[in-house]
Amino acid sequence: MLLDEQGVERASYSLDEPLANGSYYWRVASISSVKEQGPYSVVRQFRQEPVPLAPELIVSPEEDKLTVSLTGEHVQQYQMQISESNSFDELIVDKLTKQHEMTFSRATSLQYMRIRVVESDGYKGPWGATQLIYPPQDNRWLQVIGVGILGILLF
Repeated sequence: MLLDEQGVERASYSLDEPLANGSYYWRVASISSVKEQGPYSVVRQFRQEPVPLAPELIVSPEEDKLTVSLTGEHVQQYQMQISESNSFDELIVDKLTKQHEMTFSRATSLQYMRIRVVESDGYKGPWGATQLIYPPQDNRWLQVIGVGILGILLF
């Protein structure tokens, strides 16, 4: 037995120290105002598991698309969000996927992306670091300067 706490007078209870990872069982019984104990409740089980780490992210930018590669276990899912603001209050993409590599068309404006692991039981890990997605550079101005210099040299 890990704990046998008597005299708890509130509807919630928290341990002083965190539990080690593993399976645990619990039950409760009430005590009346005349100090008579009622029967124990049905035994319940819960598991304490480690918080999943934020996924490692590899971004490969190309001219017109962006490829995101994730490292992690194959049983994990990922939640990916892309927004035009770093507060993520209006989402462009909110996707739950098991894919470890995704390709997107690059946007014409600055965007923010974040990803987190979602376990098979629905537990959501912490968000990874927010990534900035820069739009492709517009290098047409170099062509104008190049034509201008070429025009000066030829005339």
